[in-house]
Amino acid sequence: MDNDTNDKNSLEYAESILKTMREPLVVLDQDLRVVSANRSFFNVFKVTHEETMGQLIYDLGNNQWDIPKLRELLENILPQQTTLNDYKVEHYFTTLGRRIMLLNARQVERIQGKEKIILLAFEDITDRELARLELEDSEERFRRLFETAKDGLFLVEKVTGHIVNANPAACTLFGYTHKEILGKPLQEFCLSIDLDTIDIILEKLVVTGLLSYNNIFVKNKLGTKIDVDLQIVDRSRFVQCNFREITERKLAEKEKKILTDQLNQAQRMETVGILAGGIAHDFNNILTIIFGNAELALSKISPENPVRHNIEEVIKASVRAKDLVMQILTFSRKDTTTLMPIHPQALIKETLKLLRSTTPTTISIIEDISKDCGAIMTDITQFHQVVMNIFGNAVHAMDEKGEVTVSLKEVHLTSNDFDHFSTMSPRSIKAPGAFARFSMADTGSGIDQKIIKQIFEPFFTTKHIGEGTGMGLSVVQGVVESQGGFITVESEEGKGSTLNVFIPITKREEILIVEENSLFQTGTARILLVDDEKDLLSMTKQMLESMGYRVMSERSSNKALEIFKSNPALFDLLMTDQSMPNMSGVELIAEILKVRPDMPTILFSGYSTKVSEKNYKYQCVSINAYVGKPYSRKILSETVRNVLDGNGASVPGGPPIDNQ
Repeated sequence: MDNDTNDKNSLEYAESILKTMREPLVVLDQDLRVVSANRSFFNVFKVTHEETMGQLIYDLGNNQWDIPKLRELLENILPQQTTLNDYKVEHYFTTLGRRIMLLNARQVERIQGKEKIILLAFEDITDRELARLELEDSEERFRRLFETAKDGLFLVEKVTGHIVNANPAACTLFGYTHKEILGKPLQEFCLSIDLDTIDIILEKLVVTGLLSYNNIFVKNKLGTKIDVDLQIVDRSRFVQCNFREITERKLAEKEKKILTDQLNQAQRMETVGILAGGIAHDFNNILTIIFGNAELALSKISPENPVRHNIEEVIKASVRAKDLVMQILTFSRKDTTTLMPIHPQALIKETLKLLRSTTPTTISIIEDISKDCGAIMTDITQFHQVVMNIFGNAVHAMDEKGEVTVSLKEVHLTSNDFDHFSTMSPRSIKAPGAFARFSMADTGSGIDQKIIKQIFEPFFTTKHIGEGTGMGLSVVQGVVESQGGFITVESEEGKGSTLNVFIPITKREEILIVEENSLFQTGTARILLVDDEKDLLSMTKQMLESMGYRVMSERSSNKALEIFKSNPALFDLLMTDQSMPNMSGVELIAEILKVRPDMPTILFSGYSTKVSEKNYKYQCVSINAYVGKPYSRKILSETVRNVLDGNGASVPGGPPIDNQ
């Protein structure tokens, strides 16, 4: 067989291999013209056989193949080294768009004539390169997020469960360096939860995709507990653990709860206030009738009469009921008060003397009252209530056997002191300075920590039915806060309790007016008495007449005005209730003063939002005295006498009054 035949056979063999290759492949002669190409070349680059064969490679597809890097390969590189693999070329083709290819080129010689040909194969790696770039970009984005995240992040190796990476936030959270964290097991940082093995965690992640452990704690390098939420997420090769510190959130939740409790407390107080204002007037009217009639009955019974004890018990119960109404009004801030600078030592001692007589002898009272404590701005009546209510609770806690230590001391408090107090008065504005600390310590059973914050709530009581109203400490809290003070409680079950009342020391001088007991006052003045409550009107008339006064009583304010106008000189004093239909007491006084401007007047009231003992002098009419219901014969006699004497009224007797 001759050489031409061999050459032809070799070429046919090469052509058959060329046509079966999947990658695009083209054969160029030494002039770089196409002498052959496989089917993949035509399909991929969208050219025909006719426009390809014999053409210069650079001219194919309207010069689309005139690529600088291709020229570099064919004209400079191959002549020097004959073979080059994975030569990367990126080019924009009109028919294909931008493509990235790897070129494998080989320069060979034909058997006959020693002519050179070039085999040029193309591998399109565009999709693979784009995927690689996207992966790199994704990894870079993840790295930036990982490094800059505010949450602490661990990457945990799935096989071993050991930490392979930690972000700066995690290092700061746990107090370790990056090097110290790497290689440690995850469980070493999560002592507060029973983490499963990594295999069980992975099984759960397959089902849920996310594992959450909320409100747990971790420990840092110093052993300090840190509140966090932990989330575990599957990340292909790794498990990602996100630690979010929730210390601020827990503080905010605690503050929110405090504010919510305060709001609920304020709403309860408002409800009690509405209730108190609604019933106080009618209730005091009823009490006045009970109290007054009991006093009248007592004055007509000999000391030896066995009924006397029963009537005295009625009077005592009336006084207790009166005090209860005062407590409700004080608690709900419906009652007006007069604050004045008072040294509390005398008030405390005076109250303890009264309490000693009603306290079982099995209970010891120890006094530790400092003489050097400064004055406080307080209301005498309210401060008495504070001492009595706190003392009453202390006695009840000891079950009639134990020891009560009552102390008073001036203390100086700083801002740091307030941070250490377990205060029961969160609404008070507490400024550093000098305070009078009034303390009551008992040796009783102590207070259960579960209910210690409830003891100041209205109507809350641990006493049996009939033993308490649940209002005592509510009144104490209302009084103390209204005077700029606050309360703290120290208690341990089985070891007693100590309640501390702090009230700011005032620099104003003490003004304490001590009233001397006056004799029972009588007289013969002529009184016009007006009250729409029939039974109360009758009882008050009897009281006044028992003192020697001559009384005309009238239930209608309009009728009373007509009677007065018919003979203004007939009366020496007008006494009227405030709350009446058609015309109130203040309005009646104003009309009568138009007729007789010098007429002495006394105003009664069970409860009124417009007039009280503290503001009656500031009404647009001239009122000489105010008497709150219920009242005793002593108060009534002193008030009437003081008004008549204070106005210079001469009561010579005069003609009698015809009462209807």
